[in-house]
Amino acid sequence: MPLTSCIRLGLVHGSLAARSKWPNTLDNGQQLEWEALDKIPEHPNVDVWILGTNGLIKDRLETFQLLRTQGPLDIPILVLLNPREEQGPWLSMRADGFHETSSSAALMAQRIQSLLPLPEKRPHQNHNLGSSLAMEESDHWQATFNATGAGILTGRADSFFQVQTRLFNSEMPSTMESTLDISRLLFRSIRWELNNASAQDLLNLRNPVSIDLEFVDRMTPLHGPEFLLDAMSLGRDKTQVESEWIVRDHDGNAHYLHVQVAIPRNLQDCILVTLLDISKRIRLEQELRDHIQYLEEKVRKRQ
Repeated sequence: MPLTSCIRLGLVHGSLAARSKWPNTLDNGQQLEWEALDKIPEHPNVDVWILGTNGLIKDRLETFQLLRTQGPLDIPILVLLNPREEQGPWLSMRADGFHETSSSAALMAQRIQSLLPLPEKRPHQNHNLGSSLAMEESDHWQATFNATGAGILTGRADSFFQVQTRLFNSEMPSTMESTLDISRLLFRSIRWELNNASAQDLLNLRNPVSIDLEFVDRMTPLHGPEFLLDAMSLGRDKTQVESEWIVRDHDGNAHYLHVQVAIPRNLQDCILVTLLDISKRIRLEQELRDHIQYLEEKVRKRQ
């Protein structure tokens, strides 16, 4: 596909009324030609399908299946996600890419570009597409959603790395309170885009993470200094870090989460957080320690 050609986008279940939402060009200068379609034509003349958020989820899922099974099967599909909807049904689908609707038009352009074949190559000839942003992102979402009960957060990493760089040029915190403040600052710096239903339950979210960051103030790392050292290495020496946090709901009740923060390889400006509830394990460990202490106390009394 020559760089001078126009990329044709077929938008279904969507409206072009809010033009600021839709990019006009790609980073390489190619023009984007949008067409909103009420139904799928028998012989579509599009390079990328964009599946919007208008209408019932049931109807949109049916349209997705039609796009996947009818007509040219090599046309990639970019699914738009509404942060106020349950995302599980979408992220279990084998779409070529996802884009959260509150994200920028520039990021949408980047994702569209990643779905296109490289110049002078057909899609089936391009063996490097597996490292593209959209396919890499899809693989991560698909794999992680197979983990039962896993909460998922995703966001843009550029602001995280800006804060991380500033912290490198300052002294590391010397108190637990300042360690907690900086740990929360790193989480708050991420431009969050999306959370799934499990993350909403685990973090007791009242709004999607793209709208409200109050959950960060209810999170406390169990081993703050270790987490901070790992977080400062993220994207430099490490591609992922793992830690354990205590999270309190709005009533003050606590539960424990295993938190993995990852920078997916070959994925530009993306950060992925996986949450697993480890409250039962923590309670069992505490009960075991209490029981051992009880037995030791009985032994001392017998001596």
